[in-house]
Amino acid sequence: MSLIDGLLETGGLSDFIRNAFQLEDERKHWEMYLHKYKGQESYPEFRQMLRAQNETVTAKDVGAIISASKNICSTVHPGGDEK
Repeated sequence: MSLIDGLLETGGLSDFIRNAFQLEDERKHWEMYLHKYKGQESYPEFRQMLRAQNETVTAKDVGAIISASKNICSTVHPGGDEK
């Protein structure tokens, strides 16, 4: 039996995937800390700063991000650069 089959049978596939994403996020955060923040603050302080930034996103911020994304996407033309 394969790993995936076992996870499907036990209902653990979503936990497996969630843990994989969390590990990848942690790796990315560690790399960011090493390259940009090391020496300025400790890693736990850096992680707390990231959490605080994530908690302060407002609906207005989300709307601005969506609007900026739509503007960027509107410059992409399917099938090539010419309109």
